[in-house]
Amino acid sequence: MDETAAVDGDDEDYGIPMDKVEAVLNATADKASLTPQMQRMMQRQAENTRRVEESIKGTKSNPRWFVPLFCAFMIIGLIWAVVYYLSGNYPIPGIGAWNLGIALGIILIGFLMTMWWR
Repeated sequence: MDETAAVDGDDEDYGIPMDKVEAVLNATADKASLTPQMQRMMQRQAENTRRVEESIKGTKSNPRWFVPLFCAFMIIGLIWAVVYYLSGNYPIPGIGAWNLGIALGIILIGFLMTMWWR
């Protein structure tokens, strides 16, 4: 049995040609020529599309500078910690291991900002 015969057989099993199903899903079908089941399916499809569009409209997004800012915080904190480990005294001389606390605080600010990212 070739492929076209298998497709025709599938249409006969369900009683609805596949081109009608595709027309319903694409909302291009003539509603008067459809069965009640197909009309309900088309109505549900339109309702789902409307619901998704409304939820997308209600979604707020962050400003363009938000992602570069939290990435910069994490990178600056990492560089701060690496500079302290390599030099032992810098970036702020005289405070010792508190440089690591500052580095971890800056990194933490960056990670906390990722939770507000939309």
